[in-house]
Amino acid sequence: MVTDMVGFAASMDADQDDAVALLDHCHGILQPTVAKHSGEWKDDAGDRTLTIFPSAVHAVECALDIHGQLKAEPHLKLRIGIDIGEILVAGSHIYGDTVNIASFIERLADPGGLVITEAVFESAHHHINLQFVDLGEKMLKNVAHGVRLYALTGLRQRSRLGSLASGLMVRRVPHITGAYLAASWAVVEVAEWLANNGLLDYRWVYAVSVGLLSLIPSVLLIAYAHGAHGRERLTGAERFGVPLNLLLAAMLMTMVYERADVLPRATPIQAASVAVLPFINLNSDEGGADFGLGLSEELVNALAKVPGLYVASRTSSSMFIGKNQDPRDIARKLGVATILEGSVRKQDNQVRVTAQLIDGRNNYHLWSETFDRELVDIFRIQESIARSVATELVGVLQPDVVVVISEAQAATVEAYDFYVQGLGYLRQAPTQDSLDNARKLFERTLVEDPGYAQAYAALCEVALERFILDRSASLIDEARSRCYKALSLDGGLRDVRFALGQLYRYTGDYEESAKIFRELLDTQPTANAWVGLGETNAAQGMAKAAEQSFENAVRMEPGNWRHRMALAEFLYSQARYEESLEALRRVLELSPDNPRAHLVMAASYDYLGDLDASIKANLKAIELEPTRGAYRDLGLTYYSLADFEKAADAFQQAVELGGRDHVVWGNLAATYRMLGNDGGAAAAYARAIELAIELLERNPRDWVTLSNLAVYNVMSGDTAAGIERIKTAVAEGSRLAGVHYDDALIQMQLGRPEQALAALERSVALGTPVRMITTEPTFHGLENNDRFRNLIENQPEE
Repeated sequence: MVTDMVGFAASMDADQDDAVALLDHCHGILQPTVAKHSGEWKDDAGDRTLTIFPSAVHAVECALDIHGQLKAEPHLKLRIGIDIGEILVAGSHIYGDTVNIASFIERLADPGGLVITEAVFESAHHHINLQFVDLGEKMLKNVAHGVRLYALTGLRQRSRLGSLASGLMVRRVPHITGAYLAASWAVVEVAEWLANNGLLDYRWVYAVSVGLLSLIPSVLLIAYAHGAHGRERLTGAERFGVPLNLLLAAMLMTMVYERADVLPRATPIQAASVAVLPFINLNSDEGGADFGLGLSEELVNALAKVPGLYVASRTSSSMFIGKNQDPRDIARKLGVATILEGSVRKQDNQVRVTAQLIDGRNNYHLWSETFDRELVDIFRIQESIARSVATELVGVLQPDVVVVISEAQAATVEAYDFYVQGLGYLRQAPTQDSLDNARKLFERTLVEDPGYAQAYAALCEVALERFILDRSASLIDEARSRCYKALSLDGGLRDVRFALGQLYRYTGDYEESAKIFRELLDTQPTANAWVGLGETNAAQGMAKAAEQSFENAVRMEPGNWRHRMALAEFLYSQARYEESLEALRRVLELSPDNPRAHLVMAASYDYLGDLDASIKANLKAIELEPTRGAYRDLGLTYYSLADFEKAADAFQQAVELGGRDHVVWGNLAATYRMLGNDGGAAAAYARAIELAIELLERNPRDWVTLSNLAVYNVMSGDTAAGIERIKTAVAEGSRLAGVHYDDALIQMQLGRPEQALAALERSVALGTPVRMITTEPTFHGLENNDRFRNLIENQPEE
């Protein structure tokens, strides 16, 4: 940096003493200011000075500081020039082009002004907010090339926001962040490709996405600190903030991986895939609506038999009844490439069916056709539409495929109508009314067509659904009778095989049940078959296999509430209550008035300790349908609160609504014991024993019912029978948490606390919630036991 006092020669001519005093005063300002900015005073020739600095920034900041101080002294003005480059030091003198250039350009500055070279400008303007004027390229004496110069007049005034934006741009923070986001997107795309091709768990896609996004604060911090013209060493903020951000990202990734609903998109949409929407009735009569519903039902069945064609289930498609929704949205929600929709108009004995196939990606019509037929010819209409759609999607059908499509039809149109109406009720959220209506319609089907095997299979399913509601063992007998009749009529039908697989699970023939579902999956993979296999695996305590089956089902049909409900109930059975609640929320999005979903939600809240939410969900289930299960679960909540009077009232209501359930009688008996009503307890235990034995006669491998029966025996005084039964249950059902819990109850009743603790440890390891143990009065005698306290305290929060 070279400085020169303006008008010093003239001052010397006028008054040498004043001029020297002014020079000393000037040096008195310059020297400490240069030192303050890390400069070194190298030379002076009276009114001219030469100083050097460790960087251009220091030199420019010093020049601006000097001019700022001299504003208060208008009689003292300096011109300043600055260049950057190599110098030669010889004693107290320095030489080189840089010195020469600085000397020459100083003369171009205005009084009180500053001129710098382009090299200085490029080095300093990123770090100092400068107001400058470009002087262009100048040719200087003894310099072989032109030098671009800038005249600087001071600091540019900027807002804080503007300064921040400028700082970010200077350090290239937007560029670095953009590059990071682009790389992150590429990583996620690769992960998604791997997941879509079955090479990676899809939960990793969500976890990696969240992890990469959550690391953006660290990217911004590092970019700002070490971007262009940034620091070389780590800052304090980095030492603290980056590890903290990494820890947070890891926690978020873990949480997302464990809890993410990975099921809506686990596999790419297949090109040959279709969802059949219920055909719209263009008549005002309800019969036309039944006709359209039946037609779409049969089309689902027919198309599902076509090799290579994936068809969304009837339950998934039925959620769009009466909704004017964009076909593209429907296709996306159901995971299919095409939508088949249509309308039906009946007049006298004529029917007109219009069907159209729509591309789910762009809403374009791929195919459409109108069928005018006599009403008695409805099955031929079905075959024509099925062949046309299947041909459009998977190519020319082979002859044997055509035969499969047209097989196993009802004998009459009336039988067909009753059957599909019954299916409509069977696919609803199960209630006593919906199942009663389904049963009546299937029975009317058989009046019209006594040889219709599918109707018998459907009645088998109805009986099993009714068994879930009231636990009457006689319903297992009814299901068996209906299913075997269907088997005798046409055992090769898929619907018959499916019903048989369900029956075998309820009768304890798990190997045959699993075999049937695997055969169904081998011939034509469907979500229903996956659910059936999952429930069979769960009944045997094969948790991992069961969960995978349920996930496969939801992956295939993300819009089907039944599959999500099966997954939710499985998660609940594994004491994974938060995950169960999340799955149940998805169920209620698809089936809002589903009493079973509210019921399982209430039980999950109960074991999580949120009793207000539990009671609220339970009351909602009761509002939708007052059932045995709803009042039983409400009673269990009151029991856990030690409000035994209200618990007894709820259990009595449950008995009135479903008196064939041994579990409710057992709950009522235990509550009577707490109230000191020994007579009521004895009678309730006797009834529970009777009903449990009835159920075990239908399914001898129901180890949980066997362990329940053992508890009833011991509590009612038949200790020998109870001990024998609990030994068998523990040996055969060792993978079932409920069996070990019942064992602990029995051991406490027998005065064996150590054996009870061992059983509780096994039960908790398999998923029994700690809250279920801490709220059971039978275990209160263990509260001062160190082993018991360790068991309770070492468990994570529910």
